[in-house]
Amino acid sequence: IENQERPKRKKYLYVIRPILGCMYIEKYMKQPPTNMNVTLDSLVMPYSVRIRIDELLDQKKKNLELDENEHIEVLDMFLRSSIERFDFYAKNLENTDKQDLELLNDLFLDVLTKD
Repeated sequence: IENQERPKRKKYLYVIRPILGCMYIEKYMKQPPTNMNVTLDSLVMPYSVRIRIDELLDQKKKNLELDENEHIEVLDMFLRSSIERFDFYAKNLENTDKQDLELLNDLFLDVLTKD
């Protein structure tokens, strides 16, 4: 979106959905609902961000999501900061699954090699 002079509204929705999913997972530690409105209703965010997301969803319902749009500064800032935050979070997660995966691999190989 940042590299486009007049991004399509749909592009914003493509970026917003996974960010909301990350926010939902962070808060509830489970898979987010498929319905974006349900996800939105369960999250806390600045009113200025929520109102702009609601406007984009309303425009999508009216089949206007392919129209070009001026940059939505409040969303640009929200998305940029969210991406940076989740990127930092993901890079600093401890990789505890690797050990579990090695144990499963050993078990799997053990079962395969038994007569």
